[in-house]
Amino acid sequence: MDGLPSAPREQPATDPTVVGIALVVRSGTTFIYYWALAFGSVDDSELVTPSPPAAVAITGSVPASGVALLQAGGSGTADGVIAGLSQRGCSAASIWLVTGGAQTGYLAGAPSFVNAGFPASIAAGTPFIAVCR
Repeated sequence: MDGLPSAPREQPATDPTVVGIALVVRSGTTFIYYWALAFGSVDDSELVTPSPPAAVAITGSVPASGVALLQAGGSGTADGVIAGLSQRGCSAASIWLVTGGAQTGYLAGAPSFVNAGFPASIAAGTPFIAVCR
């Protein structure tokens, strides 16, 4: 219009105010990398407070940072192994184990669909690799 800047427009409630992004890697499929991008208008990340997982005992020398080959001293979930590592001073970025002849990774704090291929439970005595930050 006359070269004048327009007044700022009010943001309707339907405009996105939060964004989420994820990457899933599936080797042996047509497309190896799958990306997901989600837009939303409600930030509900503070509303969900899950109960902490039961910590799994860890056998071996747990590093504060770096990589270590360890063993699950008890059975439990991947989050339980992460909690057990945390109790021993490791802020785990990921854990890795071999199932069915293939190495499977669990990324700490990732959405459940990213870790969907990881076993639901880990048996006592299972060796695994921990990546500590």
